[in-house]
Amino acid sequence: MNTLMIGAALVLASATTTAATLQLPLGFEAMNVNGEAVSGQQNTIELGQGKQVVTLRYINPFISHPEANDHYTSAPIHLVFNADQGEYRIELKDRRAYQAYGHDLKFQIEQNGQAVPSKRYSNTGAIAVSLLAD
Repeated sequence: MNTLMIGAALVLASATTTAATLQLPLGFEAMNVNGEAVSGQQNTIELGQGKQVVTLRYINPFISHPEANDHYTSAPIHLVFNADQGEYRIELKDRRAYQAYGHDLKFQIEQNGQAVPSKRYSNTGAIAVSLLAD
């Protein structure tokens, strides 16, 4: 009986360690992953393996002055990428140069410091095309 319990615990632990996660930096909020709603307050999102569709938005966390007009929330951004095991993270490039109304938010998905191929869409029709194409 004890051997069975230990074996089950090891299987569960190994399944947990092989899961993929996506780390979100300050300002990013996940809305859903593969059509499943997620809590917007999470900094770490659990992913399955294979093709992922992560819908997120960016909310400017840096307000220069209470009366300044730098409050900004982006439209939903749909990221499509393939995930294996391990930790993925969104790396925002040059946050200070971002101009909210120019739609030039530059970021990429990285794993172990290397860029992961991904596609970004601003509408759900493009996601359907992407999923059917692969």
